Amino acid sequence: MASYHHKPFADFAITGKGSRHGALSMRGNSVFSYDMEIAYLNRHTRHILLCDTKVSRTTTMHQGAVSLGFKLHLASLGWTMGTVHSLTDA
Repeated sequence: MASYHHKPFADFAITGKGSRHGALSMRGNSVFSYDMEIAYLNRHTRHILLCDTKVSRTTTMHQGAVSLGFKLHLASLGWTMGTVHSLTDA
């Protein structure tokens, strides 16, 4: 379930400290599901770009974790989020 990793994602967004949770990894300014970049963070502007492309059930859960982490933990801290079809086109 996506909610399992929403808190680690929020912590990553705030602290920048990378982590790995199975196929979900967070490092630098990016969040990866397997090897696919599913989110990019700009900590200076507090903005998250989330890739909304559906690839697999697991990746969809990871995208949900990013979305839920934003809604439950980051939105109230002034973060914003947008979605794109591909992060390489953003």
